[in-house]
Amino acid sequence: MLRLTHEQGLSVREVSERLKISKTTVSTYLLRAGEAGLSCWPLPPGHDDATLERLLFGRAGRPPQDLSEPDFALIARELKRKGGDADAVVAGVSRRPSRRLRLHLVLRALRRFRA
Repeated sequence: MLRLTHEQGLSVREVSERLKISKTTVSTYLLRAGEAGLSCWPLPPGHDDATLERLLFGRAGRPPQDLSEPDFALIARELKRKGGDADAVVAGVSRRPSRRLRLHLVLRALRRFRA
């Protein structure tokens, strides 16, 4: 995203179309990057994926991310049970991808774009 924005001068809309993600996601990532002092391209040496994730999503004061996975064995049993209600089992699990997953998808799209 930073390369597309800073090196190629693409707009938020153009970046979102190229990476096939929403404009809001692009704007949010660019805002976070700016807040983390990452407003240039290329990035300074030593900024691997783990460092970027920590800089972009490791802000204090944010609620902890729910990185736990649902109990798939329990869901499978509930689906097999007559009258089972898997939705009730999954109710506490967010259906929205986690920030970590979204970052992974964005980084994967960037790698494909570079190739």
